Amino acid sequence: MLLKLDSKQYDQINQDLQLALRAMPTCTLCYVALSKIHQRLGELDLATAELEKAVSLDPSFAEAWYRLASVYERAGRPVEAVRARERFDQLKQDKLDRETDMLQKEFLRTFGEGPSKTP
Repeated sequence: MLLKLDSKQYDQINQDLQLALRAMPTCTLCYVALSKIHQRLGELDLATAELEKAVSLDPSFAEAWYRLASVYERAGRPVEAVRARERFDQLKQDKLDRETDMLQKEFLRTFGEGPSKTP
């Protein structure tokens, strides 16, 4: 997709993504990709709408929230930008907390839960 975006064949990319969405209407990555096309064309209202679809389908899609915050900022919508950025930050922190918890559990499983007790 990145190579196609660089080729600036936006009409073809749009058609490909619309075809994909007909087959998979909940494809959040498709909506993010469409938003990139609209951003490149300066169509911030359409870019915003595509990203809003993505986050409505998957509220835990951190990349979509991050991109939405940026588009809101560019569109002069600071209140919405702050809200989207806060949601992204929360999702990022939640992921970090899950990863830290997973590593702690793996460490304890591998090395035991504490010093061994010897008489």
